[in-house]
Amino acid sequence: MIKSRDLFAASLGVAATLGVMTFAQSEQPIMRSAIFDWNEVPVKHEEVRSVRQFFQAPTATLDELELHVSTLQPGDTSHAPHRHVNEELVIVKGGTGAVTAKSIMGEVIVEGARGRVTASSVNESVRVASSSGDIFAESSNGHITLSQITSENVDVSTINGNVAFDGSPAARGRYRFATHNGNITIGVPESSNVTFTVRTYQGRFTSSLNLTGPPRSEVRQGRRTTYTLGNGSAEMELESFGGAIRIGPPGTTKK
Repeated sequence: MIKSRDLFAASLGVAATLGVMTFAQSEQPIMRSAIFDWNEVPVKHEEVRSVRQFFQAPTATLDELELHVSTLQPGDTSHAPHRHVNEELVIVKGGTGAVTAKSIMGEVIVEGARGRVTASSVNESVRVASSSGDIFAESSNGHITLSQITSENVDVSTINGNVAFDGSPAARGRYRFATHNGNITIGVPESSNVTFTVRTYQGRFTSSLNLTGPPRSEVRQGRRTTYTLGNGSAEMELESFGGAIRIGPPGTTKK
């Protein structure tokens, strides 16, 4: 039979344990600037991935900053979709075949992927760089930036954010860029062959390339207007409800 003195003793024990844990956490040193050697970080092999835990410690401005790297075999997934309480940043380096990176509260970055790339974030930005293959990028409340892209099929959309694309359109490629509240900036070589279908309701359209088509002022109040660069073999659809649309040479997205 458990008596009152037993419960009292147990309570003291729990309180003492919590006090030790709190003291230990408060004593964890602040992480300063550091350089980490990939080859010196221990590797933990799990069922579907290999994990390198680089750091997990408080900083001068954060209660905790954590970084780990998961290496997956083709076709494997690190874990089921889940929600993080804290903000996260998802970075995918490399990968072939079907490459998927998704987040709810964090920024998504994909670099050096080849194949079918799907990148999305609900409340942060999406960046895809130095990648090739079919590319699909989506966000609800974030900017989307694609740079150094080689693809015949690109579909990009966001609700509240800007869209930027810098790449060389394929001869018969199909490209779609859309945002509700944001600007669209496109950078393509002057030698490209593209038919641009432009539509904006509250913004204006400008281009520094030698496009064939009606005066730029014709793009207004949701009217679809078509412009041609070269022989126009590729198709690119640009649509923004509340933002401007701009087309220029490579590097335009950085200005």
